[in-house]
Parts: sequence; structure tokens; C-alpha cells
Amino acid sequence: MSLEKQLMNAIDLVGANLSKGFGKYFYKENKQFCYYSRESLSEIKTQLRKAFNRKLV
Repeated sequence: MSLEKQLMNAIDLVGANLSKGFGKYFYKENKQFCYYSRESLSEIKTQLRKAFNRKLV
């Protein structure tokens, strides 16, 4: 998968996971989706660093 597609998927997952978590009834479930979003943010940071190092950004 290309760097661009990986980056776009990770960006989309942040919002999707936050929305899913917000819709959960129990706090613990909401918290888990917040963790998923944080993992996606970490992936975005890595992908942006790769793009910068490859002079794509």
C-alpha cells in the first residue's frame, strides 16, 4: 500500500473511532475507542515523518 493511502486510512480511522466511542453506552468501551484513535495518530505521525524524509512534503 502506498504511503498516501496509509496516511489517508489512518486519518479516517481517527474520526471514525472517536465517533464509534462516543456512541457507546459504557465508559470503558468509549475509552477503548479513544485508545484506538491515539494509535492511529501515532501512525499518522510516523507516516508524515516518512513523507518528510522522502521529500514528499
